[in-house]
Amino acid sequence: MKTKKHWIPWMILIGVFAVLYGGLQMLIPAHIGRTLDQSNQQVIEKAIVLLLLFYLGIWMSETIANTALAKLASQEAYRLRERIEHKIQYVRCSYLDHHTLGDVLNTINTDVENVARGITQTVFKVLSGITTILGATILMWQINVTLAILLIASAPCMYLISKKITTKTNQFFQKRASKISQISEYADEMIAGYQMVKNNAYEEKALHQFDQYNDQLYQVSFKAQFYSALSNPGARLVTNLAYVILGIVGTILLQKQMLTIGDMSTFLIYVSVYTKPFHEITSLITEMQMAYVSYKRIRTFEKETEEPIENLPEPVPILQGDIQFKQVNFSYEKGKPIIQNFNLIIPEKKKIAIVGKTGSGKTTLASLLLRFYPIETGKITIGGQDIQQIPLGILRKNIGIVLQDTHLFAGTIRENIVYGKEDVTEEEFQKIVQLTQLDSFVKHLEKDYDTVVSQDNLLSEGEVQLINIARILLVKPPYVILDEATSNIDLLTEEKVQKAMEQITQNSTAIVIAHRLSTIQTADQVIYLEQGHLVEQGTHQALLEKRGRYAKLYESQYGIE
Repeated sequence: MKTKKHWIPWMILIGVFAVLYGGLQMLIPAHIGRTLDQSNQQVIEKAIVLLLLFYLGIWMSETIANTALAKLASQEAYRLRERIEHKIQYVRCSYLDHHTLGDVLNTINTDVENVARGITQTVFKVLSGITTILGATILMWQINVTLAILLIASAPCMYLISKKITTKTNQFFQKRASKISQISEYADEMIAGYQMVKNNAYEEKALHQFDQYNDQLYQVSFKAQFYSALSNPGARLVTNLAYVILGIVGTILLQKQMLTIGDMSTFLIYVSVYTKPFHEITSLITEMQMAYVSYKRIRTFEKETEEPIENLPEPVPILQGDIQFKQVNFSYEKGKPIIQNFNLIIPEKKKIAIVGKTGSGKTTLASLLLRFYPIETGKITIGGQDIQQIPLGILRKNIGIVLQDTHLFAGTIRENIVYGKEDVTEEEFQKIVQLTQLDSFVKHLEKDYDTVVSQDNLLSEGEVQLINIARILLVKPPYVILDEATSNIDLLTEEKVQKAMEQITQNSTAIVIAHRLSTIQTADQVIYLEQGHLVEQGTHQALLEKRGRYAKLYESQYGIE
């Protein structure tokens, strides 16, 4: 990853041509003034040639500097996206759980573009503007001290106006960024769930909600743009008043022969040159504010805590032994415990089913085992080793997980199946697709397993889940977590997949999280959770005979009275 040093050569190049640009701007008024005071045919001819050279130099300086700026801005946008993507891959799950998709996408897209645009729009003008202001100040001072002091006195007024407006616009641009994230997230939800929207005839309500978000964005954007737009006219008003005062004082000095026509003309040109950078910079307030707010958002995101990054040994060590939860406590929000004083031993190569009502903490246990979240107190061990002491990459390589939410990556069906284990033989591949009955629908696709798919096309949720199950079966990890893994598969397919799962998990420690109790009857132990507490434990049959909470859940699910 590049460091800030990559800026140095570009900034030197831009700085050199910005100074050259500003310097040439300074020479033109002085040259015109001398020409007016010493006007003759020969002087005029030389003046025209020199002016042409000056303007050619100005054009070249601006072109080279802006080209370098475009290159720098593109590199910086590339670097920022690289850093943000790195952060997304390694940031703790808690951040992604508490921030919307629209917010994250806004950071990697809109915020990066705002920073890049801010660089291209402002850097050259600020550098050349500083050169111009300093040069003009020195030259005007040499022409007439009185007029120079009067003009310089107007600068603080322009600065105060800009500062006042900038403070106000900064507040609104921060709110604007937040509203953009909100409306992006809502639009994404409506597009992703369009079938649900149409099925419930929710179009009008969805439009009404969108209009509310859009109106809020409009109000904030209007105020941000309005206050930003005041900056340039305010600076110009000060400049125009300065022109009037300088004109009056200059006329008096001419009458007293304390100033020549050429000097007066040169000075008035310098007034325009001197104030131009103020006008340009104040006109860029919007771009500067957007870039500043976006960069702050990016930096805030970059400061989020990352998971540790380790170099994995080859081959990855295989973990062995029982899984044990010892006095584990955890809460997503302080003061709202999810898992409380939890103790459990999961024997090696046994199948444990975890059941309970929604919100009882079933999926949370799996997340804690995978270290998606740090436990507050207690300990989780595998083979007697604290999982906090196991390198994170090794831990997760040893634990396979199939989630309730189906997901595909853009690519072929084959690429999705071998994701995470690319060194797969054709024999292994064929064995897995037969076990998961993938041929039943893949053979009907145009390019078989080389058909390109994504999360949003071609396949049903059940078919996508079959691919996810095939992926984890292919890896054959020693520990497997199935979090509602068959929830989107029809009963006939589920029966076939269950048989395949039992074959593969014969040599694995399996944790099955399920609402559909028909899928866990062969488990060695069933754990019933309630509000983060283990309240019942035993085989399926033993818990039915106990007539406790598990039995009631089973009876309610199958309509037994």
